[in-house]
Amino acid sequence: MWRAAMPGFGLDSLRGDGPQKWQPVMVVTSERSFILSRERDRDDPTPQILGLPSPDGRRLLDIDSYQLIEIQGETMVVGGDPDSRSAVLDRSAGTEAVLFLSGTTAGAHWGRWLSPDRFVLGGWQDTNDEAEERQGWLSVFDLRDSTIVSYSTRSVSRTDYEHYYEAWKRWLMKRYQEVKARPRT
Repeated sequence: MWRAAMPGFGLDSLRGDGPQKWQPVMVVTSERSFILSRERDRDDPTPQILGLPSPDGRRLLDIDSYQLIEIQGETMVVGGDPDSRSAVLDRSAGTEAVLFLSGTTAGAHWGRWLSPDRFVLGGWQDTNDEAEERQGWLSVFDLRDSTIVSYSTRSVSRTDYEHYYEAWKRWLMKRYQEVKARPRT
């Protein structure tokens, strides 16, 4: 997605920090789970698009609980709250760990499981007070030892960021097509 904003972008374009310890912003029980409350609405495609089950099915990575995706014919409308909230639901432990909370200066857009205990979460953030430039970020979480490795891109203009944003919307549509093709249980 960032290649759309930065031609030639690759893994070597990222700047990173070594592993650091991390703790969830907060942990709530399943009864208070934001993720589970949204999953109950069978007509809302958002939890299926932005909710990524771990390879063993024990956990669910919710990329952004505050997003709302509506399908209107062949068009996808992305909206919801301008803030961002990412979390991991551990179904066997009955807990939801909030990983990331942000106001309007950043957001989570993408995720992927690397193993049952490791995943990547990525998004964007403003790099100046005027919000004229943005950069990408990518965090690799390891639940076994509670470590995180964080990476960031160089800053791009808001105009170039729009190319990234359009690539993200294409990724969302691809996720929707995958979800739609899956049999419902």
